[in-house]
Amino acid sequence: MRREYKMRQRGEHNGLTDKRIAQLEEIGFEFERGKTPKVRYERRSWEERFQHLLKYKEEHGHCIVPQIAGGMLGKWVGRQRKEYNNLMKGEPSSLTHEKALRLSSIGFCFDASSRFRGKIRGRQNGD
Repeated sequence: MRREYKMRQRGEHNGLTDKRIAQLEEIGFEFERGKTPKVRYERRSWEERFQHLLKYKEEHGHCIVPQIAGGMLGKWVGRQRKEYNNLMKGEPSSLTHEKALRLSSIGFCFDASSRFRGKIRGRQNGD
């Protein structure tokens, strides 16, 4: 796509239209190699993220937010799991025991990978 864009800038004809360029720019595509879009994420407090997790649970029936497709909530959930592991090892952690208890009280799974694998196995075994 970048090659076609450069060709177009040099005046060479190709299939890249103004409409297609606009669509790609709209979703954040960068035509210049090495340039990454600057995305600003609004910092949220732990409590705000926790409330977002409660809303997610209400909508989906669980707290296993995909870390990749779950956006900022997914990243936050992954960070809570990492911080929990640090807390359990006695290492420095931003997660307090009180916060860990609050997460546990809503059914938060601190080891979602093993829980997810169990669900997959269950489907394969016909459960």
